[in-house]
Amino acid sequence: MLYTWEVPTWQAYGLSQFGSPVLVESNTVPYLGTHMFTTDLAPQDGTNYHGATVTDAATPLEPGGTPVFQPVWQYLLIGPPVLPALQLTAQGTNHIQITFNTRPGYNYQPQECPALGAIWSNSVPAIAGTGSPTNVTLNYSPAGRYYRVAVQY
Repeated sequence: MLYTWEVPTWQAYGLSQFGSPVLVESNTVPYLGTHMFTTDLAPQDGTNYHGATVTDAATPLEPGGTPVFQPVWQYLLIGPPVLPALQLTAQGTNHIQITFNTRPGYNYQPQECPALGAIWSNSVPAIAGTGSPTNVTLNYSPAGRYYRVAVQY
Protein backbone atom coordinates (compact mmCIF):
# COMPACT_ATOMS: atom_id res chain seq x y z
CA MET A 1 0.00 0.00 0.00
CA LEU A 2 1.52 3.32 -1.03
CA TYR A 3 1.07 6.06 1.53
CA THR A 4 1.27 9.66 0.28
CA TRP A 5 4.00 10.56 2.80
CA GLU A 6 6.34 7.76 1.70
CA VAL A 7 7.33 9.03 -1.73
CA PRO A 8 8.62 12.50 -0.66
CA THR A 9 10.63 10.83 2.10
CA TRP A 10 12.11 8.31 -0.33
CA GLN A 11 12.89 11.12 -2.80
CA ALA A 12 14.64 13.06 -0.01
CA TYR A 13 16.87 10.00 0.49
CA GLY A 14 17.66 10.05 -3.26
CA LEU A 15 15.91 6.76 -4.02
CA SER A 16 14.02 8.16 -7.03
CA GLN A 17 17.28 7.95 -9.03
CA PHE A 18 16.62 4.20 -9.19
CA GLY A 19 13.03 4.44 -10.45
CA SER A 20 9.45 4.82 -9.29
CA PRO A 21 7.74 2.91 -6.45
CA VAL A 22 6.97 -0.72 -7.33
CA LEU A 23 4.30 -3.03 -5.93
CA VAL A 24 6.31 -6.14 -5.01
CA GLU A 25 3.62 -8.73 -5.74
CA SER A 26 3.03 -7.31 -9.24
CA ASN A 27 6.70 -7.36 -10.32
CA THR A 28 9.74 -9.62 -10.36
CA VAL A 29 13.50 -9.20 -10.11
CA PRO A 30 14.97 -6.74 -11.09
CA TYR A 31 11.86 -4.71 -10.17
CA LEU A 32 12.39 -2.17 -12.94
CA GLY A 33 15.63 -1.19 -11.18
CA THR A 34 13.85 0.59 -8.33
CA HIS A 35 14.74 0.77 -4.65
CA MET A 36 11.26 1.93 -3.58
CA PHE A 37 8.97 -0.98 -2.74
CA THR A 38 5.44 -1.26 -1.47
CA THR A 39 3.00 -4.12 -0.95
CA ASP A 40 -0.70 -4.75 -0.54
CA LEU A 41 -0.11 -8.19 1.03
CA ALA A 42 -1.62 -8.70 4.47
CA PRO A 43 0.85 -9.60 7.22
CA GLN A 44 0.92 -13.25 8.25
CA ASP A 45 -0.05 -12.38 11.84
CA GLY A 46 -2.83 -10.03 10.68
CA THR A 47 -1.64 -7.13 12.82
CA ASN A 48 1.87 -5.86 12.11
CA TYR A 49 1.59 -4.14 8.71
CA HIS A 50 4.70 -2.01 9.24
CA GLY A 51 6.84 -4.98 10.23
CA ALA A 52 5.43 -7.37 7.63
CA THR A 53 8.51 -7.02 5.45
CA VAL A 54 11.00 -7.84 8.20
CA THR A 55 9.33 -9.48 11.23
CA ASP A 56 9.17 -13.29 11.07
CA ALA A 57 5.70 -13.59 12.61
CA ALA A 58 4.28 -10.97 10.22
CA THR A 59 6.10 -11.69 6.94
CA PRO A 60 3.74 -13.23 4.33
CA LEU A 61 4.86 -16.70 3.23
CA GLU A 62 4.60 -18.69 0.01
CA PRO A 63 2.71 -22.01 0.32
CA GLY A 64 6.03 -23.84 0.92
CA GLY A 65 6.99 -21.50 3.77
CA THR A 66 9.45 -19.26 1.89
CA PRO A 67 9.01 -15.54 2.66
CA VAL A 68 7.23 -13.74 -0.20
CA PHE A 69 9.78 -10.93 0.09
CA GLN A 70 12.88 -13.14 -0.21
CA PRO A 71 13.59 -12.10 -3.83
CA VAL A 72 13.29 -8.42 -2.83
CA TRP A 73 15.71 -8.85 0.07
CA GLN A 74 18.17 -10.66 -2.19
CA TYR A 75 17.87 -7.96 -4.86
CA LEU A 76 18.49 -5.15 -2.35
CA LEU A 77 21.22 -6.80 -0.30
CA ILE A 78 23.32 -8.85 -2.68
CA GLY A 79 22.23 -7.97 -6.20
CA PRO A 80 21.48 -10.40 -9.00
CA PRO A 81 20.32 -13.84 -7.92
CA VAL A 82 22.93 -15.59 -10.06
CA LEU A 83 26.23 -14.28 -11.35
CA PRO A 84 27.21 -15.77 -14.68
CA ALA A 85 29.84 -18.49 -14.91
CA LEU A 86 32.19 -17.74 -17.79
CA GLN A 87 33.52 -20.24 -20.27
CA LEU A 88 36.60 -19.09 -22.21
CA THR A 89 37.45 -20.77 -25.50
CA ALA A 90 40.34 -19.99 -27.84
CA GLN A 91 39.17 -19.13 -31.35
CA GLY A 92 42.23 -19.73 -33.49
CA THR A 93 45.31 -17.75 -32.44
CA ASN A 94 43.84 -14.23 -32.54
CA HIS A 95 40.55 -14.42 -30.65
CA ILE A 96 38.97 -15.69 -27.46
CA GLN A 97 35.28 -16.44 -27.01
CA ILE A 98 33.49 -15.79 -23.70
CA THR A 99 30.26 -17.72 -23.20
CA PHE A 100 27.85 -17.05 -20.33
CA ASN A 101 24.19 -17.46 -19.46
CA THR A 102 21.95 -14.42 -19.14
CA ARG A 103 18.68 -13.62 -17.40
CA PRO A 104 15.93 -11.33 -18.72
CA GLY A 105 15.89 -7.94 -17.04
CA TYR A 106 19.66 -7.73 -16.53
CA ASN A 107 22.38 -6.17 -18.65
CA TYR A 108 25.77 -7.82 -18.94
CA GLN A 109 28.97 -5.86 -19.52
CA PRO A 110 31.97 -7.90 -20.73
CA GLN A 111 35.18 -6.31 -19.47
CA GLU A 112 38.92 -6.94 -19.65
CA CYS A 113 42.13 -5.65 -18.14
CA PRO A 114 45.84 -6.34 -18.64
CA ALA A 115 46.69 -7.17 -15.01
CA LEU A 116 45.07 -7.73 -11.67
CA GLY A 117 44.67 -4.37 -9.97
CA ALA A 118 44.49 -2.57 -13.32
CA ILE A 119 41.44 -0.63 -14.47
CA TRP A 120 38.80 -2.75 -16.20
CA SER A 121 37.62 -1.54 -19.61
CA ASN A 122 34.41 -2.42 -21.43
CA SER A 123 35.17 -4.86 -24.22
CA VAL A 124 31.92 -4.41 -26.14
CA PRO A 125 28.63 -2.57 -25.51
CA ALA A 126 26.43 -3.95 -22.72
CA ILE A 127 24.31 -6.96 -23.65
CA ALA A 128 20.63 -7.25 -22.64
CA GLY A 129 19.85 -10.57 -20.98
CA THR A 130 17.45 -12.86 -22.84
CA GLY A 131 17.55 -16.00 -20.73
CA SER A 132 19.82 -17.67 -23.28
CA PRO A 133 23.57 -18.25 -23.43
CA THR A 134 25.54 -15.42 -25.03
CA ASN A 135 28.85 -15.52 -26.88
CA VAL A 136 31.28 -12.61 -27.13
CA THR A 137 34.42 -12.86 -29.26
CA LEU A 138 37.36 -10.64 -28.30
CA ASN A 139 40.87 -10.12 -29.63
CA TYR A 140 43.46 -12.31 -27.96
CA SER A 141 46.54 -10.69 -26.42
CA PRO A 142 49.73 -12.78 -26.12
CA ALA A 143 50.72 -10.56 -23.16
CA GLY A 144 47.76 -11.99 -21.23
CA ARG A 145 44.40 -10.51 -20.27
CA TYR A 146 41.86 -10.94 -17.49
CA TYR A 147 38.17 -11.13 -18.35
CA ARG A 148 34.94 -10.69 -16.41
CA VAL A 149 31.29 -9.90 -17.02
CA ALA A 150 29.76 -7.23 -14.80
CA VAL A 151 26.01 -7.52 -14.19
CA GLN A 152 24.00 -4.31 -14.33
CA TYR A 153 20.64 -4.53 -12.63
